[in-house]
Amino acid sequence: TLISEGSDFVKKFPNSEYNSSVYARMANAYRQQGNEDKMFEMGEASLKVNPNNVDMLALLAYSMPRRYDPNDLDSSQKLQQAEDYAKRGLSLIPTMTKPANLTDERFAAAKNEELASCHSGLGLVYFYQHNIPGMVTELEQAVKLDPSPDPTDQYLLAYAYVQAGRYADAVTPLTACSAQGPMASRCKQLLDTVKQHLAAAPKK
Repeated sequence: TLISEGSDFVKKFPNSEYNSSVYARMANAYRQQGNEDKMFEMGEASLKVNPNNVDMLALLAYSMPRRYDPNDLDSSQKLQQAEDYAKRGLSLIPTMTKPANLTDERFAAAKNEELASCHSGLGLVYFYQHNIPGMVTELEQAVKLDPSPDPTDQYLLAYAYVQAGRYADAVTPLTACSAQGPMASRCKQLLDTVKQHLAAAPKK
């Protein structure tokens, strides 16, 4: 399998320049298996070899805050690390060179996907830091850039709008994430609250 071939390769060639890519492939393979611990381990190993591997920066920026537990002893370091990965990804992804085998459209789509992951991760970091303006800025970008926005991002963007008193802005993301998916019932609940608030608000 890809995982056993990859671990054989890095054992045989511990100083190879390809090891960042090998670890990255292993991280994605573990992600597909649902083994998050190994995915994080391989992602970190990939970034040790090449701190500018944008695929891994985007993957870890997106995944780390979703695994965040405030009760962990190193929770604040983990949140800081996720923030660093997201910000480094956001600065590097726009400067990427297009591979010869990709069309302009596919390259633009791939870049947007990785940017959306970084914005999403940063928005979640700001959620835990109670930074509402930061959440709005980052999650608006995440939802805009992703052709199939993450329902958690839509819900949290709406939550941030509500916290900022922007009830009308919360309707669109909540309507989208109420339609289906794991966040549907929470989105419906918040949407009902938002609609009640808008109905009760004095007309200007």
